[in-house]
Amino acid sequence: AMEREKRLLHGDPVDDETLPHTSSLYGSKAYWDERFEEGCTVGASSERGEVNNEWYAGYDELEPIIERFTRRNHRVLILGCGTSTLGEELAVRGFSRVEAVDFSENAILRMREEQEQRLVNYARNPPVRPPPHPFKVDYRIMDVTKMTYPDRSVDCVIDKATLDTLKQLDDDDDDDLENFDPGATKRAPARDPESHAAKMLREACRVLKPGGHYVCVTYGEPATRLSLFDPTSNDGLGEWTNALGGEDGDGEPCLELKRNRATYYVYAFRKRTDASLVAERVVDELVEEIVARGQRMFPS
Repeated sequence: AMEREKRLLHGDPVDDETLPHTSSLYGSKAYWDERFEEGCTVGASSERGEVNNEWYAGYDELEPIIERFTRRNHRVLILGCGTSTLGEELAVRGFSRVEAVDFSENAILRMREEQEQRLVNYARNPPVRPPPHPFKVDYRIMDVTKMTYPDRSVDCVIDKATLDTLKQLDDDDDDDLENFDPGATKRAPARDPESHAAKMLREACRVLKPGGHYVCVTYGEPATRLSLFDPTSNDGLGEWTNALGGEDGDGEPCLELKRNRATYYVYAFRKRTDASLVAERVVDELVEEIVARGQRMFPS
């Protein structure tokens, strides 16, 4: 009962019903819990034989991008944090409202422990130029395709590798169905009728405040990722636009981030304000009215 109360206090699910069930390795909670079990690597590691849990790039490489799309007093949400130290890096640099979610209980518990140790070290050895006080990251166990945050409650959503994981999950599910042999088993593999990646993107857009940004760091180049962000193929994204100015041919659709021998891509989308949405609807209605008048005046 005490453990249940602690989970409720942190906003954690009290059973596995809120978490995705799939035959894919990347959708398996057991896989991620094992990866993030006690003693796992926190953040980046260059030690031979150790797993690097700072996916793609750390704060130092991402700082210019983060500074471009959010502010230190903004509510920032990190999706699928694992044991990345990005949230910690933001907190120690004065970002006061950082939250990070992952559906692996082990990952969240590990990062809560890491944070407590950071705060103890801070108290023992205060930095020369500290922020006003040691900010904390709110770590929560949560499914990113079914978040419990209210609508329009977050200023910036940061996604580093989580979209890639869900895209791989979708691809694995497709492969399972394609290779299904009805003669070998009576039961076909379970298939979510909707893309996991699409559901996560809709959730990211839903929780963003008007004017807020979704920032995605991925290994997927535009040919493989732009369709996922397209509002015409995902109704839940109709309220956001490309924040890099690349949709109308006046700029690149993404930024390139080169690290070691790898190239990663950064996509950023801005949730439109209510005023811009109303203005667009007014323009659409005017265009429809003009077209209708023209058809009445010049019937075919």
